[in-house]
Amino acid sequence: MHTFVSAILIVPVVGILPTRPGFTPNAGEIAEVLEYPLASLSDAETRVEWPVGDHMYRGFAYEMEGGNTIWGATAHILQEFLDVCRAVTA
Repeated sequence: MHTFVSAILIVPVVGILPTRPGFTPNAGEIAEVLEYPLASLSDAETRVEWPVGDHMYRGFAYEMEGGNTIWGATAHILQEFLDVCRAVTA
């Protein structure tokens, strides 16, 4: 997925691991690692239209506990992943 603002290519990877991994965030890239159950993300999924600078963001957002809002490219990736999960369990 190409990002709109920074034109960076994001390649999400999904896998199953035998144990829970330890996360060490790179402070130059992210402030913290957020972990939420898929059901919580699915419940929080909302279509939004927000003014951002001189354009309108139209997409998905996830208002999560702790005051965290997931939106933009991350929300787009999550929405597509949740759609795949919903299709598999339907």
